[in-house]
Amino acid sequence: MAALLGAFRHRAREIARHRRVRRWVSALVCLIAAIGFLGGLAAPPLARHFLAARLSQALHRDVSIERVRINPYTLSTTIDGFTMKERDGSATALSFDEFYLNLQLQSLFRRGLVIKEMRLVRPYIRLVRGDDYRYNYHDLHDEFTGGPPS
Repeated sequence: MAALLGAFRHRAREIARHRRVRRWVSALVCLIAAIGFLGGLAAPPLARHFLAARLSQALHRDVSIERVRINPYTLSTTIDGFTMKERDGSATALSFDEFYLNLQLQSLFRRGLVIKEMRLVRPYIRLVRGDDYRYNYHDLHDEFTGGPPS
C-alpha cells in the first residue's frame, strides 16, 4: 500500500511540474478569482442602479434600493431596503426589508431558474381604493394588460 501511495505521489509531482499543467491551473485560479471579484464586488452596485432605474421607468413610480449583495459561488442574491413610492410620490406603496433568492446549480444547465430558497422579510403593500372605485395600482394593470376591458 505504501509503495502504491509513493508511486502516486511521484506521478502527481511529475504532472505538476509540466509547464502546460501549471498554466491551466493558473488560468483556472485567475478565472475563479475574476468571477468572485466581478460578481461579488463590481456587479452589486451596477445591479442596484440598473434595477432601480429600470423599475422606476417601467412602473412610473420612484423606486429605491439600499443594497444588493451577490454571491456568484452559491448563486444567491439579496436585495435590502426596497421601496416603491406612490405615483404622485406621496407615500410608500410597496416595500420590503430583504429579499433573498438562492438558485441551484441546475439553473445553469436547464436554461431556467431552479429555486432552492426564497425569503421575503417584512413585506408592506399599501392598497387604496379611490372615489372612482379604482385602486392605486390600476394604471399598472391597464398598461401591462393592454388597457381596461371594453
